[in-house]
Amino acid sequence: MSVAACPLCDVNIPIPRSLLVGSMLFCPRCDCLLQIVSLEPLELDFPLELDATADEPKLGRRGRRNSKLTTPGRENTP
Repeated sequence: MSVAACPLCDVNIPIPRSLLVGSMLFCPRCDCLLQIVSLEPLELDFPLELDATADEPKLGRRGRRNSKLTTPGRENTP
């Protein structure tokens, strides 16, 4: 297993050998969605198709869990 650094928080992330260029994963520290952009050298970056930047990275699993979903035409009740 190799490691690559998160471009946002610089934590080393273990990358399984089975993943390919284009594979997506979450950073375990900052929870940003990342994409493998190179295998030699191993490099991670923000996915381009999601328009993520270092200033506004896409929210990871925690961001989705904390967000409230709304249904059009219906109000959410607590």
